[in-house]
Amino acid sequence: GWYSPGPAGVESPIVVLVHGRAACKSDPNVLLPAAMLHRAGLGVLLIDLRNHGDSGVDNGRFTGGSKEYRDLLGAFDWLVAQGHRPERIGLFGTSLGAASAMIAFGQEPRIAALWEDSGPGDIATMQREYAQEMGYPAWVGDAVVPVARALGEPSFGTKSPLEEIRLRLEGRPFAIVHGLDDAAVRPHHALDLALAAEAGGAAVTPWLVPSARHTEEMLVVTAEYEARLVGFFRDALTATRPAHD
Repeated sequence: GWYSPGPAGVESPIVVLVHGRAACKSDPNVLLPAAMLHRAGLGVLLIDLRNHGDSGVDNGRFTGGSKEYRDLLGAFDWLVAQGHRPERIGLFGTSLGAASAMIAFGQEPRIAALWEDSGPGDIATMQREYAQEMGYPAWVGDAVVPVARALGEPSFGTKSPLEEIRLRLEGRPFAIVHGLDDAAVRPHHALDLALAAEAGGAAVTPWLVPSARHTEEMLVVTAEYEARLVGFFRDALTATRPAHD
């Protein structure tokens, strides 16, 4: 990982940023928002998920976030060990990295806030829709999860970002961003996640960006993206909230 604390060191708010599938911490989709946050005075920690970048390889497979979320929890634990306060630690995830971040957010109630960009609410649904987008029958996508499990990755798709948000959000700050021209993860996932967030105690209005394809919002409306991103984490990570046990 790359660790760049803010000007106040461990007293600065800090955000863990995580990339999508087949990418790493060098991906522009995390480098650009990291730069936006850091120049605004927030610390950043960019990590490589397992089987990606400089991280170790177990079996080389991606599990849709069902194992990768542990890498974000490890990053959170590491920051706490350095002296960062949990109420000042947030997560940023993009694409399938956003799925990992949403699962981690549900599993660790001390994480203060999450910004998810272009993430799927349900991995199986995303696979079915992506198969159709590529011109295949829906059943080809339906086969991805059982085939992945049969080929040696039994954890694939066993945790649901949608369910983590619905059951474990507990009213924490949560931002949903999606491009309306996204063909890889269809925009309805953002709406599904907003409904789940409402059930989880937070009223979230998804930011749906016209003319943006998958993860392109930060490139299509860069200045607005920066203003919203920085404002979200400044508000979420500096507000006084009771500590979670």
